[in-house]
Amino acid sequence: MILRSGKLFFPFLLIFFLGIFAAPGCTSQPADKTGSGSSAGPAAAASQLAGSDLKAVPRPITEQLERWTESTLNWVAGTLWENPPGTGDPGLRKLALITLDDPLHLREAPGMKTVGDFFQRMTTRALDQLEAEQVSSGATVWKLYNHTFILKTISHTFAFDIYRGVERVALSEKQLERLAGMVDLLFISHFHRDHADYGLAQLMVERGKKVIVPEDLWLDTEIASSLIRVPGGQESECGGLRFMVFPGHQGSDITNNVYLVQADSIRVMHTGDQSNSADFAAWIDGLGRRYHVDILHPNCWTTDLPRMIREVDPQVVITGHENELGHTVDHRESFAKTYSNLQAVEHPYVVMSWGERFHYSGTGSP
Repeated sequence: MILRSGKLFFPFLLIFFLGIFAAPGCTSQPADKTGSGSSAGPAAAASQLAGSDLKAVPRPITEQLERWTESTLNWVAGTLWENPPGTGDPGLRKLALITLDDPLHLREAPGMKTVGDFFQRMTTRALDQLEAEQVSSGATVWKLYNHTFILKTISHTFAFDIYRGVERVALSEKQLERLAGMVDLLFISHFHRDHADYGLAQLMVERGKKVIVPEDLWLDTEIASSLIRVPGGQESECGGLRFMVFPGHQGSDITNNVYLVQADSIRVMHTGDQSNSADFAAWIDGLGRRYHVDILHPNCWTTDLPRMIREVDPQVVITGHENELGHTVDHRESFAKTYSNLQAVEHPYVVMSWGERFHYSGTGSP
């Protein structure tokens, strides 16, 4: 009787289909698994998704789904803009970011216009801010797609692992050209495509910008001789920035440079996809006693995130790699999981979405 009601029929079906589409997101989201001869978990899952399940769904239901997605993303965007990282209401921010997990865990999310529009709103605002920002102290941080962070200090603009994105959720060529013009130096942690964007690196090389890479990246390419290759365990200087490269690994055998960069008086560490537990004893444990770190950018699924943070001992933690849409749904690490992993962390932390801006004062607190 109830299901035949015109007012209740479509909402019921919408909830039913949402449950089907998002179901893989309810399964466990492993941090990192390495099989014999394969890359580690999340990066190994990176692939273009199969055809849309929505094609077989009645049009009224897809319209309901699209309206729900649009209204959800509009609310998330408005809430995040009104409550920026570091100064906004942390409870509202947490609610908005966890709510964002729902539409981003639809299998169809990478190809949905509403999700692409949300991404463009957030990132266009960030690029406008980056262009206009004048930093007088500390460092301003922008988070773009995946594990991309761009930092601006008094004298420098540099970035880590810039990646354009997938399908509709991607930076345009014009936006990449803007980035190549604004960023002076790019650090790339390892070869996986969600961290190493060849097209952006090529644009930077063409503009005379510096690109720091692991020893084995893009050896047989046109820009190979223009890249600056620094192995793990070395300290170097480039473009006025001093930096240390730690010999990190994703899984057991994938080279993953972990960078500690000093820009003016600020020291920033970006871990790429560091996940090898053996590296704790090799170089991570006690790192904070050997080096001062202001800002730590760990991937949210790294092995034993609380231990990583405790041993690096940064002034503030800003996680990355949530909701990589090029991964299968069960490997799109949710903001809910990030917050759960950070419960055991005593250091100050900031959780950010695409396109958000955070200013670190340099005084030892967010």
